[in-house]
Amino acid sequence: MFAVICVFLLVGIISLGFGAMLLHSLVGVGLIQSNTADKPHAAELLLAGMCVWSSCLNIWSLLGAVDSRAMAISLLVVAVYAARYGRHWADKALLPFYSLFWRDNKRCCIVLLGVCLLLCAVIPPNNYDTGLYHLPAIRWIEQYAVVPGLGNLHGRFAFNPAIFTLSAAINGRDIWGTPAFVLNSVLLFVFLGWLIGEISRSASANKTLLYGIIAAICLVEYVMQVSSPTPDIAGTVLTCFVLLRLWEFQQTSADSTVITDWQNYVLLVVIALYALVTKLSTAPILLSIPYILWLCRRTLSARLWATAVLLGLLVVAPWLMRNYFLSGYLAYPLPIDLWSPDWKIPLENAIDERNWIYSWARLPNRPWQEVLAMPYSVWLPLWFGQLSFIQQFICIGLFVLSPLVVVLFALLRLNTIRQLVRQPDALRYIRAQWVFVWAIAYCGCIYWFFTAPAFRFGSAFIWLAFLVPILALPLYQFLPIKQNYYRTFALGLICIVMGYFCANATRQLLGYFSWSTGAARVQAYAPTDYLFAPLLIEPVGWKANLSYQTHHIGKIIVLTPSGDNRCFDSGLPCTPVLNPTLQLRGSSIDEGFRVSKPHLMQLSDF
Repeated sequence: MFAVICVFLLVGIISLGFGAMLLHSLVGVGLIQSNTADKPHAAELLLAGMCVWSSCLNIWSLLGAVDSRAMAISLLVVAVYAARYGRHWADKALLPFYSLFWRDNKRCCIVLLGVCLLLCAVIPPNNYDTGLYHLPAIRWIEQYAVVPGLGNLHGRFAFNPAIFTLSAAINGRDIWGTPAFVLNSVLLFVFLGWLIGEISRSASANKTLLYGIIAAICLVEYVMQVSSPTPDIAGTVLTCFVLLRLWEFQQTSADSTVITDWQNYVLLVVIALYALVTKLSTAPILLSIPYILWLCRRTLSARLWATAVLLGLLVVAPWLMRNYFLSGYLAYPLPIDLWSPDWKIPLENAIDERNWIYSWARLPNRPWQEVLAMPYSVWLPLWFGQLSFIQQFICIGLFVLSPLVVVLFALLRLNTIRQLVRQPDALRYIRAQWVFVWAIAYCGCIYWFFTAPAFRFGSAFIWLAFLVPILALPLYQFLPIKQNYYRTFALGLICIVMGYFCANATRQLLGYFSWSTGAARVQAYAPTDYLFAPLLIEPVGWKANLSYQTHHIGKIIVLTPSGDNRCFDSGLPCTPVLNPTLQLRGSSIDEGFRVSKPHLMQLSDF
């Protein structure tokens, strides 16, 4: 618990520090005017700072291993900056964060949120993909600079989510002896704390219900996975934050005669770009950038364009360079074949990996050749049948109700219809406030459906595309309830969900059961097991007992798991599927790997 709390606080402080430095730099180069930076948005500043910090660590990883020394140096940089610009650090980072998350917020909800997330962060990871490739990929980053051709050892090591580098720096394995993955707890705390604050201050019933429902969904979906370094949480949180903030900007500009200024959106663009390099399934979030550029077309100059492009390159370029070294592609497993270094993953393997992702998201446990050859009339009913009732209801709403709601609002804007409602002025800017944000989310749903339609790949777009049109309806016309009742309902729902998961996390830490299986634990935890250092990572799952086979490749020994396909936190190198033509590029591991022939995955490998 002590380790988790320490890492949690350090991540927040360093992210705020990098956010303050980013804001200071943008003011210095003229991309943001000093009067605009006087009252920065604390959540936006922290998330943008985390994005820039992670990008700097991605650059570091090109030259050397990223471990606790990287976090120590990052903290030192923030401390030097705070000592040099103490007033700016306090005014632009600490005070806005204090105001947003404590002074102007529901403190009891924030305290309960912090307790819930910290308890869940202590529990060992139970996400399946964590044992499959998250843990080994992060361990490679901790022990080596980027290894050319690492994807030849296991293709998923080349997926390269940007947050893995940040997780490697902050987990403290070399301090505690076992990693503490707290990054997702910080992300959820910032996002949910911001939502709770907006609910507390909002005078809109629609916004209150929308934010309350989204917060409750995030808790249900992710709170028991925060101890895992999965990029799914970061991708969802950053995507939702960008679209909801964009919606808020639209609401503000609709009631103002001031020309929309690019400087108000700079940090949001940074976060949107980082969402992409965290999870490729968030790619439709890039549609928000041309929309922002169109909104700000009157305030953009050539100098601002150039500075903005450089800022975008700071986020994206290090990730692209890591991709190139890990796989030979700019965005593996997308088979965009531009270069041919000797460590390049064979094109056949890249296509095979992509097809497995697409097919497994439609119908798991079947060969991709069979699934991708099915017409829509065959696989769509099968895919729909394996969804839960709630997921089926949401899909029906997405593909049927949402377009109908758009037509409804188009009719509401007609004078003949607007005369039927009591407050026609309330509809003046209704389309500007939500329809473009909804359109981006709906495009994300279309992209999700035609690529990899597993719910976790498109959850942010799905939730917003489903909820925004419904909750954009003028509720005061149909449900004339006082705003306080909406607020009480939303906050009460969030607190009930948090209380439920606090109780479950406490039961698991006391050793009564394991959340991943729902069964009683063989051996209970003792408080001394987790009061100071993180709990040891346990192999969990549905396969046989874990053991390893050894294979000699040159002077090194490669491990492969027996009875499972996951390496968990074993020694390096380890791979679930060994290409028999794998070889070292030199005499040591850090020189990388290459293969002479493709080796395609079989259904038995999963």
